[in-house]
Amino acid sequence: MVKRLLILTLLILTCVFCLTTCDLFVAIFSMSPFPGYLAQAVASVDMRDDIEKFLGDDYSDWESDVYVLRNSTREQVFLVVRRNPGPQMIFVFDTSLNLEVSQRMDTHGRIGLVEALNGNFVVGGVQFNYADLTPMNPPEDPYPPISEDTWQKYTFAHGTSNYIVWNEGNQLVCAKYDSGWGPPSSGDTPIKMDGDVRLAGLGYEPDLGEVYLLVYYRDWDRDEGYLYIIRTAAGDYPSPPFTYDLVTDGLSSGRTSSRVRDVEDRRPALYTRKGVVVEARNRGTFRLVSLEGDVIKRFYITSDERTPFDFDIDGKYYYVFNPTTLRLYKAETGF
Repeated sequence: MVKRLLILTLLILTCVFCLTTCDLFVAIFSMSPFPGYLAQAVASVDMRDDIEKFLGDDYSDWESDVYVLRNSTREQVFLVVRRNPGPQMIFVFDTSLNLEVSQRMDTHGRIGLVEALNGNFVVGGVQFNYADLTPMNPPEDPYPPISEDTWQKYTFAHGTSNYIVWNEGNQLVCAKYDSGWGPPSSGDTPIKMDGDVRLAGLGYEPDLGEVYLLVYYRDWDRDEGYLYIIRTAAGDYPSPPFTYDLVTDGLSSGRTSSRVRDVEDRRPALYTRKGVVVEARNRGTFRLVSLEGDVIKRFYITSDERTPFDFDIDGKYYYVFNPTTLRLYKAETGF
């Protein structure tokens, strides 16, 4: 009898250990002065000389972004460094962090997109050729040639069209452009929610023809944040023919939504094919959640909100730029 109790106790302790070890490691890393990506890094590149040369002697006011984009033939990592005010510099790397191209731009651009039809990369107001990354517009002529302000807006390309999506209050708004960025057709649809909502990310799957809207909602009464993952059809844009009802978690036309609790909206939510990466309330701690809203993994990256990062579409690697050391890292997710 005693032997059986000992075996049962060991089994219970083993299960508890397996369930809590990941959370324990995350908690330890989150208390460390060192960012989590250092332990996960598989490559890095020092960009200090290039960035300091671009910024000049006085560069107290500047910011940076990281984009990971893939067309049908190649995947590229883009590091954008912006002076405020002033020009910006776009550095283009392969996935081993070899610097391939750099381009200065007189104005700021916020789009990060693989264009419809041609597969060219559009980052920071520059169009890069899909095959050899040659910059295709002069530094004083931002691309695409649109008047749309793209700050805190999200993009995808489907079929022969390019789309820009954002929210204005409780309205989801979309501008649809042809492959040459001619005059857009626009539409909007209500997001039914008793509170503040913000489109915080967007995922797109070309083979499925699906768009995943990642919408933050803040419940001020409970001081709690939620992420809604809304599965929609790319062909419905720019004017989806239904209301996004997040009050009842119900959508018409067979669409579905999932809700993730205990999230923060300091950073965008990032879509990968392994799931959606979203920041938890414990600053610097992130969760990978399924499209159904289930937590798959918890991990620590960094609590520094100035540090930009992005994931590859497969969710295997992510790329982080440290604005203090001016070093770009490639880190393994372990997903």
